[in-house]
Amino acid sequence: MNVKIQIEGSREALAKLRQYAELTGNGIETGVKEIGVASARALASKVQPFGFKKIDKFQVSIEAQVKRAIRNANVQGATGSIANAHKSRRNSKGQVSKELTTKGRYPSAPFDPQQRAALQKRKADNAGMAKGAWIEAGNKLVTVASRSRRALKKINVTQVIMRHADKGHGMATLARSGINLTIYLTNKLSYIRRTMKNSHVQSALKSGLLNGYKRIDAHIKRETKKLSSI
Repeated sequence: MNVKIQIEGSREALAKLRQYAELTGNGIETGVKEIGVASARALASKVQPFGFKKIDKFQVSIEAQVKRAIRNANVQGATGSIANAHKSRRNSKGQVSKELTTKGRYPSAPFDPQQRAALQKRKADNAGMAKGAWIEAGNKLVTVASRSRRALKKINVTQVIMRHADKGHGMATLARSGINLTIYLTNKLSYIRRTMKNSHVQSALKSGLLNGYKRIDAHIKRETKKLSSI
């Protein structure tokens, strides 16, 4: 999935970016990158489960759903691989229904507990990958030195998400055309289009633009305060 964030050269936007550049000593492009980072984080927050706080519970839920699917496969005496047994019992949203039969006599029970545990771990380890890809895209816009742990903690990006933020699934580029600057954020995961509705993407971009300018305003305020205290 590719999303475009265009910073049009309006008088107000350019004035704010120029003020940011003058006070911080950074270029206008750095200010635009602030907007890109905020937008990437907003996109990450709009991947189910929404926000950043529920991802740990989501990981536990994945393990429970895998267990339920394989128990059902054993009850039915399924054939084929354990991965296919799990996949065939997921609905269009990728979930395993709680209504699946998981009790009764096991006429075949082709999958042992060790196989199931291995699949549970593999699937649970993927929790947060789509969010992590967006975070990685935002990180591509900034240097390692400028990524503060405080900023990550502030938006509650847990290790469950950050473990996926360096796997090459997220990309970002910055392009200039005259006085207009455009950021392209990319989430390379094949299933992201099924996971995110367009309305959620647009909501995230609107929020990211707003938060990005708030970050710029905060920099301007902080640098202005420094000058006034000299």
